Amino acid sequence: MESMEQVVSSLRKSFSSGKTKAIDYRCEQLNALKRLVLDNSAFLCEALSKDLGKCRTESLVFELDLLEAEITGTLRQIHNWAKPEYVYKTLMYKAMACYISKDPLGTVLIIGAWNYPIQLTLTPLSARLQLGTVLLVVTGGVSETTELLEQQFDKIFYTGNGTVGRIVLQAAAKFLTPVVLELGGKCPTFVANDADLVVSANRIVWAKLVNCGQTCVAPDYVLCSESIQNSLASHMKDAIERFYGPDASESPDYGKIVNERHFDRLESLLEDKLDIYYGGRS
Repeated sequence: MESMEQVVSSLRKSFSSGKTKAIDYRCEQLNALKRLVLDNSAFLCEALSKDLGKCRTESLVFELDLLEAEITGTLRQIHNWAKPEYVYKTLMYKAMACYISKDPLGTVLIIGAWNYPIQLTLTPLSARLQLGTVLLVVTGGVSETTELLEQQFDKIFYTGNGTVGRIVLQAAAKFLTPVVLELGGKCPTFVANDADLVVSANRIVWAKLVNCGQTCVAPDYVLCSESIQNSLASHMKDAIERFYGPDASESPDYGKIVNERHFDRLESLLEDKLDIYYGGRS
């Protein structure tokens, strides 16, 4: 088996050959990725169901269809995006051709995330393919990722938490490699007194519980005035039962927590004697 150093070296040789610079080659790669998704949609949905308990609709809307639309839109625009961008010239440079040439950067590492394994891995992959870079994609393997971070890349994309993000940034600093970090944060939801509470409840519940709440932009908490608090909570309870039935754990449309460690972490929250309005069973 090739070492990580050999794998990265092979990618660099591929980029140095210049074949990825041709727009036709990039289009071929994008079309191949699109065929991969379309031809294997049933298999991919089954895998997402086994790994995360995702229902078919959720897998299509948040993973496969989103990726397909991204690729389709890229193929429509790739020739325009790749054109040189001519810039304003001062008198000193009037006799020269002044423009920004959009050349491929080089070798890119994409460290994907487990919560949306297709969307957060293959969507950035498609974006890099249209730029003519060569790519290495990894998701999940700690030892493999650690070894990869010892290699030099021209850019690194990482999606995940801040703790690992700091490790990625520190490893990249050794080579002055630019890094794009998509990290989790807090997502409060504000509900005004004059808001439609039924609509608000539907949207909050949908956004919070899709993918079993394992979304970086899922609402963390709700801020509202005391005058509408009980009514909003009641409408949210109704929305949950309308979406997932009286017992969400039995619903085929409700996903699953990714592993036991995270399940135990969430279960421990129930032991803090919280004032639970609805649910609370693990």
